[in-house]
Amino acid sequence: MLINNSLSGVALALNAMIDHLYNHKEQVEVLLAFGASPWEAAWPGFVKSVQAALIPAINGMNVVGLVSIPGMMTGQILGGAPPMKAAKYQIVITFLISGSSFAALCLICAFTIQAFFDHQGRHDDSEVKPQSRLNIAKLLDLSRLCPSKTKVPQATVAATPLLADSASPLVLQPSWEKPGEGDVILDLSLEGLVGKLRPLKVQLKVRGGQVLCLMGPSGVGKSTILKWIADLTSSQSSRSLRGQSETIMPQRWRREVLYLHQIKAPLPGTPATFIQAVEKLQANAGRPPLQVAPLLQSIGLEESMLERPWSELSGGENQRMMFAIAMATAPACLVLDEPTSALDEASKLLVEEMLKKRGNDSCIIMATHDAQQAERVGSSLWTFSVTP
Repeated sequence: MLINNSLSGVALALNAMIDHLYNHKEQVEVLLAFGASPWEAAWPGFVKSVQAALIPAINGMNVVGLVSIPGMMTGQILGGAPPMKAAKYQIVITFLISGSSFAALCLICAFTIQAFFDHQGRHDDSEVKPQSRLNIAKLLDLSRLCPSKTKVPQATVAATPLLADSASPLVLQPSWEKPGEGDVILDLSLEGLVGKLRPLKVQLKVRGGQVLCLMGPSGVGKSTILKWIADLTSSQSSRSLRGQSETIMPQRWRREVLYLHQIKAPLPGTPATFIQAVEKLQANAGRPPLQVAPLLQSIGLEESMLERPWSELSGGENQRMMFAIAMATAPACLVLDEPTSALDEASKLLVEEMLKKRGNDSCIIMATHDAQQAERVGSSLWTFSVTP
C-alpha cells in the first residue's frame, strides 16, 4: 500500500523537478551566477515539485471517512472488526502513506538535483535527452494525423569568413589596449570547445579599473568565454583571483566573478524577492544587505519597480534592473553579456556612465556588438582570429 501510493507522487515530483531544471534552467543559472550552491539554486523548483506531488495525498486525507471509506477499513468492518478499531487502523495507515510519500518525493528530487550538477556545482543537462519513442502526448497530438504540407522558405545568410570553417581553432587577441595601472584582478588561461567542435584558446590578464571588451560575430563563442570565466561551464583552465589560485570554492568564485546573463524569459516573483534570495545565499553570509535602490535612479528606473513582477517590466527595464542588482553585490569582476542590447541610446549612456564610475578595486569584462560603445568605456578591445 505504501509503495503503490508513493509511486503516483514520485512520478509527479520527478516530472516537475526535471521540468524546472531542464526547461527553466535559466532561473537556476542566474542564481548560480550570484554564488548559489546547486541546492540553493534548485530549491525553488524542489519546493514547487514537492508541493505539487503531495496534492493527491492531502486531498485523500481530506475526504477519508467522510466522502469515501478506504478499502482496508471497509474490509475490517465486513470481517467483523469493531468500526472504531478499523478506523484507528485506517488513521495509522493514512499517516504512514503521507509520510512515505513525502520521504519518497524528497529522495527523488534530491537525486534529480544531484544528477543535474557536476562536481564543481555547474548546471549540466547534457545527459538529459528528449524521449524519442511514442508516448501519450504524441499519441493525442492531432497535428500528427493532419500534417501541414506548407513549406516555409528559409532565408540563407552568408557566413562570415571567421565562421566559414567551424573546425578551425580560434584565439582571442587584443586589437587595441590602453595601459593599466591597477593591480591584477584576474589572470586567466582558458581552453575548450565552442559548440562541442571548435577549439578556442583565451589568455587574459585584467587589472583593477579596466573594462575589457569582447567583439565578434554571433555564434563565435563570446558567451561561452564569459561562462568559462565565471566557471558556469567547464573548460581546461588556469586562473587566479587577486593572486589566489583555484583553491577558491566554486560558489565564492562565481560570487566574485559575477556573470550577468542575457535573460530571455521573465524570472518568477519580483526584483525585491530575487534580491532577498541573493542575500540569503551562503556565499553572501555576513555581508550587508544589497543597496539596490540608490543605483536605480542613476540608470533611469524608479524604486517602486522593485515591487513589480518581472513579467510586467519591459526588456530594457529587466536588463537595467539585473544590472543594478549585479552592481550592488560589488563583485571583484563583473562579466557582462551584451548588457545594453535591449536599451535605447539614452539608457545605454546611463549604464555606461555607471560602468565608468567603478573604482580600481574591481574590473569588468563585457561582450558587445557596438564598436562605439567599446571605444567609450573600454580599456581594451579583444577580437577573434583563426590560428594558422
